Amino acid sequence: MIASMSRLIHRSCGFLWILPPMLLLISSCTTPAVYNVDILYIPTEAEREMMPHKTAVPPVTVALFQDVRDREDPIVVGAVLPDAEREKPRPVLPKYKKPPQALVNAIGDFLTRQGYAVSGSHPDWDLTEDTIDGSWGEVLLGGTIEELFIECDRSGIINKYRARAGVTIVLADIKTKRILYRVSAASNPSRDDIRFSEIMMEREINRALSSAIEKAFAESALLSHIDAMSGM
Repeated sequence: MIASMSRLIHRSCGFLWILPPMLLLISSCTTPAVYNVDILYIPTEAEREMMPHKTAVPPVTVALFQDVRDREDPIVVGAVLPDAEREKPRPVLPKYKKPPQALVNAIGDFLTRQGYAVSGSHPDWDLTEDTIDGSWGEVLLGGTIEELFIECDRSGIINKYRARAGVTIVLADIKTKRILYRVSAASNPSRDDIRFSEIMMEREINRALSSAIEKAFAESALLSHIDAMSGM
């Protein structure tokens, strides 16, 4: 009986001895290999101050944006710098749509909030006049993604969020196949916080993107050109 209990205690102690490494392994597995953020337009305070326009007729066609970012992997939109030197930075990827499609949706959302009708067609346009297709409608918007990145540095006590967004928007008259206007804008907000989450990274990258979009429209004659083409 005593021998049996001794063997049982020995086995239990052996299990308890091996338990901490197991828990450590499980804990390490909870850190994701990649992070995901949803890229979309979130109106800022500046947008609320802009005067909405009447609905433009015909609808504005927003082409897929050209991704010209200097990245090895164009799907990557950020990085999380680890809190340990031995760990590698973990990439941040779009949750639902790749950057070109995300930009189309963001521009479309902005125009809709400003009172414009937006076409459901999103052609692949290379931003040259020769490739404009007459079947796309009358008013065409396209552009390039110059920058779109969120970085979170977790090496210190405070997490440092640094976002960057830059876009170029091109307006063309589909009927005449002429480019009428081109404007570029950028934004790079930052935030320091003791908390870390995908939601906070998502908030910062969308703040940068939304601000860049609003600057492109608010600080240029882009909307006035669209109004003129629509006969407003």
